[in-house]
Amino acid sequence: MLKEKENINFALKIGNYMKKTLLLVISTIIFATNSFSQSCPNSTVRDITNNIDCSGDTIQLTCDMPFVTLAPKVFAPGASNSYTYESIPFNPPCSFNLAEYPNKIDYILPQDDVWGELMTLDFGQPASAPDFIFSFYGQNNLSQCVIGSNGVLSWNTAVASGSGFNPQNYCSYSAGISLPSTNAEFVNCIFGPYHDIYYNANNNWGKLYFYIAGVYPCRKLIISFYDVPLFGNTSVHATSMIVLYETTNTIEFYLPSKTCCTSTNSGNATLGIQNQTGTQATVITNAAGTVYNSTQWTATNEAWRIRPVGNLEAATEWYRKPASGGARVPVGANDNFEAIANPTSAEGAQWYFMETTIYRLDGTPLTYIDSVLVKPIDLPTFTITHNNNTEKYDTICMGSNVNIQLSGGSTYRLTSPYLQDNINPNSFIVTPTVNTTYIFEVDNNDEFGNRICTRVDSFNVQPILFNVEIGNPLTICQNDTVTLMNLTNEAVGSSQWSFANNPISSLDTLIFTPQSSGFISYTLTDNHSCFAKDSLYITVDQAPNVSISGTTRICLGTQTSLTANSSLANCTYEWNTGETTESIVVNPTNPETTYEVSVKLQPANCETKAQVTVYALNKPTVNASSDVNICLTESAQIYVTGSADNYYWTTFPVDANVQNNTSTNLTVEPIVSTMYIAHGANDINCQNSDTVLVYVSPLPEAQMTFNPSIIDDLDPTVIMNDITDGSVLRLWTVSDGATSSEEIFVHLFDISDTAQTFNINLYVENAAGCQDSISNIIRIAKTHYLWAPSAVYVYDSDPNNTQFRVYVDNPVEFELKVFNRWGEMVFQTNNPEKAWDCTYKGSLVPQGAYVWMAKYSYSDKRKKVFTDTGTVNIYK
Repeated sequence: MLKEKENINFALKIGNYMKKTLLLVISTIIFATNSFSQSCPNSTVRDITNNIDCSGDTIQLTCDMPFVTLAPKVFAPGASNSYTYESIPFNPPCSFNLAEYPNKIDYILPQDDVWGELMTLDFGQPASAPDFIFSFYGQNNLSQCVIGSNGVLSWNTAVASGSGFNPQNYCSYSAGISLPSTNAEFVNCIFGPYHDIYYNANNNWGKLYFYIAGVYPCRKLIISFYDVPLFGNTSVHATSMIVLYETTNTIEFYLPSKTCCTSTNSGNATLGIQNQTGTQATVITNAAGTVYNSTQWTATNEAWRIRPVGNLEAATEWYRKPASGGARVPVGANDNFEAIANPTSAEGAQWYFMETTIYRLDGTPLTYIDSVLVKPIDLPTFTITHNNNTEKYDTICMGSNVNIQLSGGSTYRLTSPYLQDNINPNSFIVTPTVNTTYIFEVDNNDEFGNRICTRVDSFNVQPILFNVEIGNPLTICQNDTVTLMNLTNEAVGSSQWSFANNPISSLDTLIFTPQSSGFISYTLTDNHSCFAKDSLYITVDQAPNVSISGTTRICLGTQTSLTANSSLANCTYEWNTGETTESIVVNPTNPETTYEVSVKLQPANCETKAQVTVYALNKPTVNASSDVNICLTESAQIYVTGSADNYYWTTFPVDANVQNNTSTNLTVEPIVSTMYIAHGANDINCQNSDTVLVYVSPLPEAQMTFNPSIIDDLDPTVIMNDITDGSVLRLWTVSDGATSSEEIFVHLFDISDTAQTFNINLYVENAAGCQDSISNIIRIAKTHYLWAPSAVYVYDSDPNNTQFRVYVDNPVEFELKVFNRWGEMVFQTNNPEKAWDCTYKGSLVPQGAYVWMAKYSYSDKRKKVFTDTGTVNIYK
């Protein structure tokens, strides 16, 4: 890539280096007109009345030309995918060897048919200048190019040779380029023209000059292929120049000497451009019809321009100021930026200034100023005054007059819409009924009465007629609201409503509640003070006054009667329950229920609605205390709480101490189980109740038994039994300190004296928790005993074991009998000390079992005879 000027004959600042800062620190760049060549953006004043350019000229208005229309003539091609071409005067921007520019680049190509190095477009520009940017077929920010030795400039950076032409890329000379062409080497190119020319550095054949001339924003990139031999005939030379203009993105070709050599490529050459895909191209065709597109052709002192079809955005403002000096004032223009210049004699000659702003593709505004001096007619101004208005347009209300005054001439006449001569210039009255343009002529005469000028002027009158409509007559009920508005919408303006001739509203929509019959009137006035009216009659019928009576606070589940009371007779009734009677009975199921009745009076059916809310109150809460268990003779505390306003009690069976008692806290002492019922009521006697049951349990009757009932001093064990009916808990206490909770209490007494007695206490409790107790005394009985051995051994060595005896303690009467197994008595004695020696009738009895029976009595129980029996076995 070429970077900077070295010790060779070219210096191209190539590449995308540091961006340059725009030191033109202004938002708009202002230029005087005609300061750049034709391919620069420009805007000049043009007189379209006479269809001539008039930049800086003087225009004299005449009687036949009382005004001129001025317009900007803008040249501002921009970016586009479409191009057009045109022949231009052969007026190159400089000599073809660029002698005017000593700092030009003498770009020496090292050999023929080669592509140059990649180059930037802004070589030689100050560092502070904006980049030279070009737009080509929609590529709006091109800043690098490649020059081919056969007269071509490419935006395709891929074809460039390397830095220092290492490597060198071949630039084809025989491709036969006919545009458009998809040959990848030659897409996205400018052909200026493309033909086989012969650069040879050794023979000093051919020069390639490069330079950027001018200043931003209309710099031009100049590339000159100067005095280059044709390859097929080096004695024939060709010269051509390509000029690229920034901002307008316009391309110019200058051909002082385009020669042809048919021995190479048949002498074909191409002059034109094509896009980056090779699908779209623009080529030159000369006036003779020769197409410069891979054809044989020559040209001498020809110049061509290819420019984008699209234009840059532009806008123009107009001003004027007196030629004698004074302030500049704006002048109105139409959408095409055309302004009328018609200064009066009183105003004198006026400079008309055109300021056109052209916006580059990057958005930078460029302002171009041009001017023209316009001199007025030296006659009095022809003035048409209509209703004190001198504008071209006037508006009146339909049926109104237009009073016209004319001045500035000798005689006046109306030529349209009808012809009338010799109009009185001080007062001419017309009453148009349609949109009408009035055209007047004025004659100006010299001092001899000869007409020297006839001028024409006109104005337009638009009569305004509109209607309003608010509707047909209405019949409503008293207290009804009506909404009225203008139904036509033919005009806008200020509204005024009145009722019975009294203003009531200035809104566009009337919302009104009349209390009596009468006319409602509406007036709409537009911004020209034209107005329209309409009115309607409204009849207001009376509606009944209605109220609802009845009990509105009831107990839930009960019913109440509601009655609609009307101030007028013969009304019809309709409740929201569906009933149509004056009175209804309702049984609401919700806490709050709204009942509505519609009462209508025939025949206008003026309706009044009334509502009442019935409150169905729940029963009050009544909470009695919990059930209670007490024992007979005990008392219980009972109470009631809740939301009731008052309470009272009833009982079952009747407890006379409680029946109808109104206290909320009671102490009761029933003798049988009793249900106590607490009743509660609110302020409208909605009632509820709750119960508390007092269970009365009987007291247990403590009972006990002893076995034995008297303590035996030999075996002082006594079994004590709790035989109380229904006892579940008990406590035995004995005076000797013993205790027990068992139902059967077995106790061994400690006997120290047979005269002792013991207290035995029993405390019992039943399932209801009721208690009782009993106490008894138990004494000690004297000891009595009887004992007999169960076996006798007649041959035992111990004499006590060889005989049988029954031992009884101190009997007062005694009898012992012994029987064998056949029931025969073998021994009998009344002496308690006597023993049986086991003989019968003098002999030992046989071995075996013998039954004995003893009868005896004691001194402390003389009347009781004890009898005991037993068995003894006799062994030998």
